Amino acid sequence: MRRVLICLAGLALAAPALADGPPALLGAVSGDWNQDELPDAAVLVRGPDEGAATLHVYLGDWTEGLTPVVSAPNAVFAGPMAGQMPRLAPRTETSFVIEMEQTGVGRTPWMSQTTVAFRDGGFVVAGYTYDFYDRLDPGHSGTCDVNLLNGRWERRIDPEGDAPERRESGDGGPRAFPLAALTDAFWPEPCEGLWD
Repeated sequence: MRRVLICLAGLALAAPALADGPPALLGAVSGDWNQDELPDAAVLVRGPDEGAATLHVYLGDWTEGLTPVVSAPNAVFAGPMAGQMPRLAPRTETSFVIEMEQTGVGRTPWMSQTTVAFRDGGFVVAGYTYDFYDRLDPGHSGTCDVNLLNGRWERRIDPEGDAPERRESGDGGPRAFPLAALTDAFWPEPCEGLWD
């Protein structure tokens, strides 16, 4: 484990540097996502744009060590305040999760998880989950869950006031796309209904 942590710290310094020095390391995770019995790694560093982070993903190589395979600039929301720090976490043997939140300020704090999976020789955005709640109206909340591998989605909406909770689901939603195309503005269409 110590060796993996040292490698991850080195990756942060090896990531493209900002004009005023090495980028700040915000998160790291390791696994064997392509199932070749070599450790792979992902790191989040402060992005070139304020309020965003860049995701770098590396695959293990028998001769080169960790080799960069994907860099997604400004792919992750990373606000400057407490309650806005993104994280990386393991999900399955072939996937990990980017966790984002805005829980520090405002009436409707939110949390999201973007699942990144290794499929067909590359990394794709495979799923998205979003939750929010209302600090002033405890009954007002919503959840959206989209499986980008099969297009299925579900959402739960508990509107403001006394309106009844609604649960909706469907097929034919958005599908998986290459991780390199991920931006911090990603918002799958089925989640639009949370605010109706």
